[in-house]
Amino acid sequence: MWRSAQVPRETALTASQVELAHQMLPFRYSEVVNLSSGSKALLFAAQEGGGAYSELHMSAGERAILRLSQDIAQLKGALILIDELEAGLHPWVQQLLMAQLQQLALRNDLQVIVTTHSPVVLDAVPRNGRIFLERDRTGEVTVKLHQLDALYNSVSDAPSRIAKTRLRQLAENLGRTGPELARAVGRLEAEKQQSDIQPLVQNLKGALLRWRDGDAALRL
Repeated sequence: MWRSAQVPRETALTASQVELAHQMLPFRYSEVVNLSSGSKALLFAAQEGGGAYSELHMSAGERAILRLSQDIAQLKGALILIDELEAGLHPWVQQLLMAQLQQLALRNDLQVIVTTHSPVVLDAVPRNGRIFLERDRTGEVTVKLHQLDALYNSVSDAPSRIAKTRLRQLAENLGRTGPELARAVGRLEAEKQQSDIQPLVQNLKGALLRWRDGDAALRL
């Protein structure tokens, strides 16, 4: 019951605001209405060929997906932060949602950052898009670098230091990080016989091969 002298405002969600939900859920809505009064808001939905109900009677997963669909569908060129994306969602729904978010990000020029404890969500993210946060016994949080970034930081011979200096200067001009450029430029330069960053590329390539062979030996 609304404890307000104001008359609740009724706003129907647009087709684009429920599109993500329609891609995710096994049914379609004939109408979704946002009823708001002051700082309070409540969604009411009617299914095609089904009943009408408020979000108070939705499952946690349906409510989360519908709210997310409403909030991000019309954003363009934005940064989106989602905490514990997997909350209330079945693993196969988590996988489907990640695929939909990636498509939406490409289509609307979005950067999406999510936190998760779910291996399903983690597996849906490219390796270079993953950041691991680890809390030690003192409560301090450490950022675990991507493996290639760790290798980049570990090489310290003279040719590699020169290469890193050149990359750092270029990175500052382009607003990128050294490891990012090492990956990008390395793909272009790896086959050349002479290159300013060739020593670094070769060192990284050798380290990755040794790492791979070592992992393979451990599995055997």
